[in-house]
Amino acid sequence: MEVDSLDTLIRIKEKAEKRGVNHALITDAAHTCFSEPTITCIGLGPMTKTDGNALTRDARMRP
Repeated sequence: MEVDSLDTLIRIKEKAEKRGVNHALITDAAHTCFSEPTITCIGLGPMTKTDGNALTRDARMRP
């Protein structure tokens, strides 16, 4: 799944917190592609299908 911005990723994190879904923001350490540590993704779960659908509503499948 893919989102357009860090703000969208943060909104997903906040929704996960409200729903009680385990989550972790992942930060790249800047050893390869980035010049400084950068939040690149979020780990979610375990969770129900309902929670998954609600949390990823703002994301899209990457082609």
